[in-house]
Amino acid sequence: MQTTTSSRILDPTLDSKLEIIAKYLSRLERLYFVDRYVRGREVKALKKAYIELYGITARQFNAIRISVDGMVTGYREGLKGRIEDLQNRIACLKRKVADLEKTLGDEQRKPDRDLKRCRSLRFTLHQKKRRLAMLQSRLAMAKQDLATGKVRFCFGGRKLFGAQNHLKQNRLASHRAWRVRWRQVRGGGFFCLGSKGETAGNQTCVINQDLSSLRLRIPPALVGELGGTYLSLPVRFSYGREQLVAALRSGQAISYRICRGKKDRWYVHASTERIDLPLVTHWQAGAIGVDLNADHVAIAETDRFGNPAFLTAMSLVLWGRRSQQVLAQIGEVCARIVQIAFDASKPLVIEALDFAKKKARLREMNPKQSRKLSSFAYRTFDLMLHSRAQKAGVEVIAVNPAFTSIIGEANWQQALGISVHTAAALAIARRGLLLRETPKRRVASVGPARIRSEKVWRWWGRFLARRRQERARSRAKATRLAVPASPKGSKAGLGGNLRKAGGIPAASRESCSPGEENSVAINDVHVCLPF
Repeated sequence: MQTTTSSRILDPTLDSKLEIIAKYLSRLERLYFVDRYVRGREVKALKKAYIELYGITARQFNAIRISVDGMVTGYREGLKGRIEDLQNRIACLKRKVADLEKTLGDEQRKPDRDLKRCRSLRFTLHQKKRRLAMLQSRLAMAKQDLATGKVRFCFGGRKLFGAQNHLKQNRLASHRAWRVRWRQVRGGGFFCLGSKGETAGNQTCVINQDLSSLRLRIPPALVGELGGTYLSLPVRFSYGREQLVAALRSGQAISYRICRGKKDRWYVHASTERIDLPLVTHWQAGAIGVDLNADHVAIAETDRFGNPAFLTAMSLVLWGRRSQQVLAQIGEVCARIVQIAFDASKPLVIEALDFAKKKARLREMNPKQSRKLSSFAYRTFDLMLHSRAQKAGVEVIAVNPAFTSIIGEANWQQALGISVHTAAALAIARRGLLLRETPKRRVASVGPARIRSEKVWRWWGRFLARRRQERARSRAKATRLAVPASPKGSKAGLGGNLRKAGGIPAASRESCSPGEENSVAINDVHVCLPF
């Protein structure tokens, strides 16, 4: 895994020279893209021609090639993911269209049909069909691009390119202002490729031993304009210095990207391979299961036999937060989790989840569920947890997430008096220890008698289906027992309605605090009763 550290270039008088170098090398990147991926010329011929014609070194050409090839590879990999995402959206939209057609047909066949509802359904169905046709057209184009190898790439970004047609909305005074911004973005940085066999891990950009300055080699074509072969860049790396020092001592490659940042100041980003620390965790001591949920993280520590040793939960509410707030909160929680694992010398066990298919259906979900899922930053949490754990020498084990929640609910929730999420974290930790989760007696008693002779997961699948049926029947029963709201002026009391309904209406719940008369403590959880 790579690590990157950044620093601002401390001398602002060098900004103009860096801008000249960046514009020149960025232009060569665009020319290389056209020659290589539009005209199809060979790299060997291009290298010789670019060195002679444009006055750059072989190392600078390699940096241009690696940078552009990386962008193209990323585009093609992203195109595969886009095709899969479009297929998921189309499949979900087809089901939605079929449901709307059935609902509309049933409504139209009613003798006392509601004309306003029929019009609304027809309008919604028409718009869904329009979107379905648009997605199918995008999918056909993406598949054709993948088959032919065509790369649709815009240096500078399509969003900024389209801003020239909407100047006011993008706070641009004129088209000339847009063009200035466009040229700044397109020529906003360049890449210096590192190598193991070179001085300080890089031939083009060399850092000194005390990490206080960089010696940048100017392209030969710009030596006369800039008045020298090298450019000294004063820097100060506030964090990640130990990684750079270790890379210099071990002779590792260090690559640099110099680019324009905030307030038109120039920054340098140094990247190198992170040196793996020896693991300080041992699975023979036990494991720590981590279950990420919509508003918190459940943590369960076990001993080497899989018995629970420590159970806790950490709040992680991300809905409504800005991106930087999300990153800061996830980073804080990951640091605390890794510290727990480091102190206990036990590896972390997480689920190998993929929410790409679920997030593709956000548009067709109800607003509450879609907001909850869109804020579920599992990918960010996973990457940050792995990064933190690798820095501390903590092992992270990813396991199959199948039936972890239902196993925790059936085997551990009632037995230990814990939440279903904490029970799922316990099941995850036990799976990381390769322990077999057979049903407990009180659970297996309602299942088939041949549980010993069949696959355990197959039985858990049937158990999950049976639980879903029971919950569906419970919801249907609760709907039938729901009490309609009493008309204004009715003398029917709240207690009478509750006794008839057998439950507490959602609208009658009130907030209370522990210790009040209408507060009941159940397993240290305070439940508020409105009567």
